[in-house]
Amino acid sequence: MPDWRRRWLPALVSAAFAAAPVWAADGVFELGTVVVTGSPVPPSASGEAVVSAAQMASGNRDTVADAVAMLPGVSLSKNSRNEDMVYVRGFDARQVPVFVDGIPLYVPYDGYVDFGRFTTFDLAEIRVARSDASLLYGPNTLGGAINLVMRKPVKPLEGDIRIGIGSGDLSKVAVNLGSNQESWYLQLGASYLDANSFPLPHGFKDRKAVPTDTGDKRENAYRTDTRASFKLGFTPNATDEYAIGYVTQDGEKGNPVYTGDSNSGIRYWRWPYWDKDSLYFISNTRLGDNILKTRLYEDRYKNGLYAYSDSTYSTELENKNFPSYYDDRVRGASVELTSYLLRDHELRVAAHYKEDKHQDSNPLSPTKNYRDVTTSLAIEDTVTLAPAWRLRLGASHDRRDAKEVYQWPTGSTSATNGLIELSHILDDSGSELYALASHKTRFPTIKDRYSARMGRHCRTRT
Repeated sequence: MPDWRRRWLPALVSAAFAAAPVWAADGVFELGTVVVTGSPVPPSASGEAVVSAAQMASGNRDTVADAVAMLPGVSLSKNSRNEDMVYVRGFDARQVPVFVDGIPLYVPYDGYVDFGRFTTFDLAEIRVARSDASLLYGPNTLGGAINLVMRKPVKPLEGDIRIGIGSGDLSKVAVNLGSNQESWYLQLGASYLDANSFPLPHGFKDRKAVPTDTGDKRENAYRTDTRASFKLGFTPNATDEYAIGYVTQDGEKGNPVYTGDSNSGIRYWRWPYWDKDSLYFISNTRLGDNILKTRLYEDRYKNGLYAYSDSTYSTELENKNFPSYYDDRVRGASVELTSYLLRDHELRVAAHYKEDKHQDSNPLSPTKNYRDVTTSLAIEDTVTLAPAWRLRLGASHDRRDAKEVYQWPTGSTSATNGLIELSHILDDSGSELYALASHKTRFPTIKDRYSARMGRHCRTRT
């Protein structure tokens, strides 16, 4: 990008065209939400905060990290791998798992997600549940849950186009198209987000201890993220819905070098690829006074990390640690049954099964394979005590079995969780007074339990 554009366009400039507005609440893919209450008392306002597509677009919140930062109690930081880390009331992604339409999204090995890799152009809303998150989400919701809900078309033809440029040679293009034909619907989305760097303040290059950034921009701070999504749904009647979805994204990025006085923190790292593919099926079927929801999914994640000897990035390091390649796969299923047989009760029962596979390879060291199987059984009952009073009771039992562990014996562990919430609607605006008590646990990740690095293998406890 020319120098004048980098200097005179520090703020993102966007142009948009809409064939039909898709920001309305009825454009939300409701099958992708985890808890939608049908009782006379509305969902707890304290339970899930929502960032709508309109808010994300108006604020130029192009990544999930930037979008959820709009909510109270959510904070952001960067780690040493140049990843955007989200904290919900102090809990990170290991205690606040991430979902797409209720499908688990996190990386199996360490449980973290780079929130800066996920764009928001094809999302209808982001729902953030805090510590009182429903146990129906599944295991590890110690600090809450983040659910990225995709769009669903509501008109025969609708769509939008977004084009933008910004500082740091940033450019973006996003297209969404949808069609709803009553008995079926189709939603397509594609986006491209690219940046070469970000500008530095005046005088930065005059600092004495700056090993690499000697100009007016941050070096090795590039990023490219390409994403495409597809959803095909079938709605044979007013209550039943069946949908298949696919999301693929390809990314690459650099890691800006540490610019402090010490040389110990300098890492000349680059990620040539950071790719993720998710395929899933979701159904909702009415069975008399009961509703059956099912989810089937497979998620693939591949990641490459290269290290270099200096800031020229011309000599690649080759040792027992670099280059490093991840090849992960997650397969799972869940079944949720909601019953309204009992008056003033909304009783839900959910069963989850998930298999995590992680493979860590390097040309000069043995390939390391890990495989975990996690199961969960949860029950939750929402009782309408009076027109403005609601009682929510929940319990779950989770189990994790380590089926394959590099150089270590396998094992298993389990945990039981509980939740009780009493809420009172104060007025028509939805203001609420509530009291909550819960007991939740988190299973340690593969990285928490085992570490294979620096030519050694050790076991850790959390």
